[in-house]
Amino acid sequence: MKQRAEITFEIEETIVVRQGEKLSREFCPLCGIVVDMLTPQFATAASKKPVRQIFRLIEAGKVHFSETDGGLICLDCLTASSAEQ
Repeated sequence: MKQRAEITFEIEETIVVRQGEKLSREFCPLCGIVVDMLTPQFATAASKKPVRQIFRLIEAGKVHFSETDGGLICLDCLTASSAEQ
């Protein structure tokens, strides 16, 4: 007689923002409004995408990017691009 076992895992995740990572309210020149902007490293943690993939989205024009403060990414665009995939 065969036996069957079912195992369930619950995962809880916490994102820690360190001093070097940045989330701020800034003007996105392409959206034309004030939005949350984040550093590429923080965007990686928030979206669970590799930094390389985030820069590909920027180059493709799917995510807005500002050169200020070492480079900031528009969170609204990043969220929208994640929803598309």
